[in-house]
This record gives sequence, structure tokens and C-alpha cells, in this order.
Amino acid sequence: MLRFLGTGSAFDAFRCDTSAYFRRGETLFMIDCGSTAFKCALRKRIFEGASRVCIILTHLHMDHCGSLSQLVMYLLYKCGVKPTIVFPDRDVRELLRITGVGPDMYDHIPGRGAELPEGVRVRYMESSHVDTINCYSFELSIPGEGEIYYSGDSGAIPKSVLDKFLAGGYTALYQDTCGERIPGRVHLNIEDLYRIIPQDKRDMVHCIHLDPLLTEEKVRRRGFVPAEL
Repeated sequence: MLRFLGTGSAFDAFRCDTSAYFRRGETLFMIDCGSTAFKCALRKRIFEGASRVCIILTHLHMDHCGSLSQLVMYLLYKCGVKPTIVFPDRDVRELLRITGVGPDMYDHIPGRGAELPEGVRVRYMESSHVDTINCYSFELSIPGEGEIYYSGDSGAIPKSVLDKFLAGGYTALYQDTCGERIPGRVHLNIEDLYRIIPQDKRDMVHCIHLDPLLTEEKVRRRGFVPAEL
């Protein structure tokens, strides 16, 4: 299961930006690195003992990559670890360049699929979030834990993903869930999620990226699992 540094949406002042991590051997895997993620990671001391760090990004909104440059420089200069950034597009290189991080300070794995250390595999797919930048969800295969789906920011669950989940193809589904009704389905409202997930599957759905209108208690009342620090 994933652990979380933060569970909130971009405009939630109290939960910190949604970012997850897990560890396999001496490799630390981070999912997204929003504006609050770097300091939260330092407080939790998650880098101790890690000889490799892989940062898997969903998109380049600041609540998902806002402290990426700090993290890269810290890992390289303070930990002696050259991190690997996993993201389909080369836009991330430009973001790092204009924030003072040279291409020799990290490795970048582009493309829609990748074999990562410790047998971890990632496969990206486009997500329905905004039109101004490319946004992705992904399937993540973790040895010993099966395959999970991580939505990133998304206003819908792709039919292929939902069908696979209902057929038992995922051990967990991590879904962007909100309490607000947002025009354009930028995020998935919890009532819409409630309608499409059968009762016997709801305890396998972890709600992430919660907004101020959605409490953890309401998530539990609907049968889902709120992501917790």
C-alpha cells in the first residue's frame, strides 16, 4: 500500500499537497512532488537509507511538481543520490531548467511505459483533467502487492480501468475525489464515484486529493477509504 505525505487538493490549506511514496529495498519511489511535498518528506525522513530515488509524476501543476527542483538538488547535493524522474513528456526538463536544475543532475525516463528498479513497472494513460497541459494517470505494478491504479488529477475513471477493477484486475484504486461540483469534470465528485463503484468494491478505493468540502468521515460513510498520512 502507498503511504502519503499529503492528501489535499491544490486549494486545501490544511492537508498538504497529495503525494505518495513506497519503498522496495534501497529504492524509494515517490508519486508527485507538490509544493509542500519536499518539506513533508524531510520531516518524515523518508530518504534515509535510500540509495536510489524514483519520482513518478502525473502532471506539471504546481501542487504536483512545485518542489521538484528542491528535491532534485537536495538528493544530489545532500544525499549523493542522482534521482530518476519518470514522466511521459520532455516538458519536465524545461521546468527543471528554468528553476536551475541542469540535465546532468537527474535521469529522465520518458514515454508511456517503463521498467523501474526492484521490478516495479509503470504504464501511463491520459487522464481527463484540463486542456492546458498533458495530464496522466497510471497503472503501477509492485512485486508482492499486485497492480494498482493511480488517477492523478482526473474527473473520470476510464472505462477500461473501471472494467478491469470490477473484474479483480487491481488490488487497489487511488482516485482523485472531491466534494465540490466543478464545471468541466476537472475532479471526480464523490457522489459520482459512489454511483459507479459497487458496494462490495468500495473498500478497495482510496480517495485522494480531497478538497475542503470533502471530509474523511464522509468518505468513510460512502464506503471508501480516505488516504491518510
